[in-house]
Order: sequence, then structure tokens, then C-alpha cells
Amino acid sequence: MTLRITRSRHNPDLATLAASFRTPDHSPYVGASTGFCNCPPIFFCVPDRFTYVFIGMIWHWPGPVLVASVDSMRIQTSIPARQDCGESQRMYRDYRENGTCKRRRHNLGMHSGVLLTCLLLAFPAAQPARAEPSQKMSDDVELAIEAGLHWLASQQVKDGGAAGSWSSPKYPTAVTGLAGLAFLANGHLPGEGNHGVVVERAMKYVQSSMTSDGYAGSIGDSMYVHAICTLFALSYLGMHEDAEKDAELAQWCRKAINVIVSSQKVPKAKAEKGGWRYSPHTHESDLSVASWQLLCLHAARQCGYSIDDSVINFAMGYVNSGFVRTKDGQSGFVYRPGRSTVPEYGVTGTCVLLKGIFENQVDDKMSESLKYLKSFEIGWGGSQYRGYFFISTWYLMQGFFQMGGTGYEEFAGKTRKVLVKRQKGDGHWPYPSQSSAHRQGVGPVFPTTMAILILSLDGQYLPIFQRQRSLFR
Repeated sequence: MTLRITRSRHNPDLATLAASFRTPDHSPYVGASTGFCNCPPIFFCVPDRFTYVFIGMIWHWPGPVLVASVDSMRIQTSIPARQDCGESQRMYRDYRENGTCKRRRHNLGMHSGVLLTCLLLAFPAAQPARAEPSQKMSDDVELAIEAGLHWLASQQVKDGGAAGSWSSPKYPTAVTGLAGLAFLANGHLPGEGNHGVVVERAMKYVQSSMTSDGYAGSIGDSMYVHAICTLFALSYLGMHEDAEKDAELAQWCRKAINVIVSSQKVPKAKAEKGGWRYSPHTHESDLSVASWQLLCLHAARQCGYSIDDSVINFAMGYVNSGFVRTKDGQSGFVYRPGRSTVPEYGVTGTCVLLKGIFENQVDDKMSESLKYLKSFEIGWGGSQYRGYFFISTWYLMQGFFQMGGTGYEEFAGKTRKVLVKRQKGDGHWPYPSQSSAHRQGVGPVFPTTMAILILSLDGQYLPIFQRQRSLFR
């Protein structure tokens, strides 16, 4: 049996207490009450900037064999802990509310032993967004994801100035960021396992794209590109063995976040205030680009960066200004508040996601939007996607995911069937016939990256994939 106290390399202000042991039958158990839970390895994390005491109870047949207490310690470690912290909070909440823990797929840490459970006695007021436990993926979805990742790995550029990237006529950094997210979203960490080197190469390429002022969207000149690269970097942060490289990436992320915050402050017309559009210096806004910037700010907060509430409130004011009710009874969000007049399914989906993350209640806009989303007809392309099948499905899937319950299961089930059916034998996904707008500029890899991300939502490995409890209820 081993007891250890460590400091996460993801965030130096997080400490963990962990104990590993083997049960008589070598099966993995984690306990958080007087019974057992059949769960994968998990760490409990607490901020150690203040004094916290937590008691770790290691459960071994037939009962607890160790009780340990720790008081605010700082010890170096090489264990990645960001995803573990979100998991530990879910486990602790489930224990307090239900007396049970829930199973989750997990790729991190200690495959040969079992990790102990620690009961956290105090949490600070400020927490990352609370997330519901993930659901087990079906076998056909897991196989589709693994085949897609294998195909992506085979398509990565290995040599030359573009090493680490994926082919794209106009947006190689954005496609590379999305591909990197696809691997991280399935627990493939840099330097570990079959795809570890793929993830490392991708990050090296993305990091090289940043200009001196912190803009990561210079290749393609787009805040879409900037946001995607920033999301990848924030999701990667804390997962690397090299402390110096991790510190360098943390500074890279800080500069990228500053670009987003500064871009929001560019003078704009009243209807455009609070948002973002294609260029960091533009005087225009739209809800599609704005949604990506807000997801970055959400992920940044999850990583411990300080984002002023005024930035979020300003942006959410812009988001809410996009809600409309039409004469024919449709209620949802438009692409450009103050200019567009007809709600769009994809935009409404991403606005539901944003309201779920940043607001604490389900208001009339949310309720009516959810009703509107339920009328969407799922297919392999079609006019309802407006030529953007994958990005619209991504927006819609996340909106339904925040809804949870039968609404999400019905939408997700139909979407999964469409995607699994349309995957090619070598693991890649093609474009539907009506997707010429994306096909010409983004390239052949984009559909596969997006399909994998859509299918990976249930895993909730990434901060942007976590379901918020307020909507789930």
C-alpha cells in the first residue's frame, strides 16, 4: 500500500492525497462510503493556497484500513491532475448527495493498482464549472472513434516546416488544433501511448503559429483559428512531463487569452458590443465566432486563469441580445444580433451551451430555445444545415448535451447512427454533398476531427465538454 501527497503539474495550487493498493482479486475499486464503487483511478484535489484538511479512507475487504489527514502541503509531482480534479468533485458531490459514486471511463494513472478515495471536507467558494458524470460509450461509437483517430494519426505531416500539422488549403493551424483536441478528448496525452507523439507534434506546430502580440490566428487571419488553437493549448496545459515546456505553454495561453479580451474592447456599434468576429480588430460581431471565444474563456477559468466577470457579462449580454421570436412561432438565436431576423438551429444550440455554462438559471430564452431545437430534423446533410453539416452538428450536439435527459439521448442517438454509418472503411469521414462551403477552404481532414469531437462528448474529458448541473436538473 502506498500513500502519497503530490502537487499537480497542471496547477501548482492543487494538492492531491492518493493511496494505491491491490484488492485480493486485483480488481479496481474506489470507495467513498461504507460500500464499494467499481470505478477507475481518480485523484481528489484541493487548492492549497489556504489550509484544508481532508481525510482519506482506503477501503479494503471488508472495511477501511487507513485514515490519513493532511494540512496544506506543496510537493512536486509528474501526475497530470486537471481532469482528475473535475472527476473528484463529481465523486465527492455524488457521495454527499447520494451516498454513492458513479462509474466513468478513464485513461489516467496507475493501471496496475487502485487509487484510493479521499473525502474532501472543505472546498473554496470558487470552483470550476460543475459537471455531471459521463456516460459509457457504445461499442460501435468507441470503434468509430478509434478508427478515426488512427486515420488522423496516419495523415499528420511528419517532416518539414509543416511537421505536426494536417493538410488544409487555408486553415492548417485550425485543423491541427481540432485534431489535437480530438486526441485529448479521448484521453490520449502528450508523450504517452500510441498517439502521444502525434499530440506533441500538433502542439509544437500550433505554438509556432503565434505572432509576437499573442495572435494565433495569423494563418487564415481568423479569430476562429485563434480560438481553436487556444482551446487546444488550454486543454493540453498541465499534461506534459517537461515543466519548462509547460511553463512556456502557460505564458502562450496567457497571451492568447489577452488577445480575446482586448478584441472585445474594440469600439463597435451598439448591436455589436460585447462580441467578436473574424479579425481581432474588427468593429463587427457574430454569435458563431463569439461562442468560440467564450468557450476559450471558460476553459481558461477551468485552468486557473483569472477572467474578469465584466468580460463574461458583457459577452453574455451580446449573446442574449440575439434571441428572437418570429411571427410563425419560432423562438431561438440569430447569427448576427441586430441584423439577422430568423433563428438558426446551430447558433441556438451553441447559445444554449453558453447560457448553461455562464448563467445560473433556466430563463424563458433557454426554455423556448430548447423547444425550438427539438424540432430539428437530423440527417446526413440537407438544407437545414445551411451547408455546414459538421459545425452545425457540433453546435447542436452541445446544446442538447446541456439539456441532458431524453432530449439529448434522442438527438445524440440519431446523430451517432448517422455518423457511424457514414464513416469510411479506413476510418475517415467525408463531407456531405451540401458542404461545399467548408470543403473548399478547410480541407479533407476537418470532417473527421469534428465527427470524433461530436462522438466524444459523453466522455467529458475536456473542460468545454462538461455538462452543467443547473440545466441537467
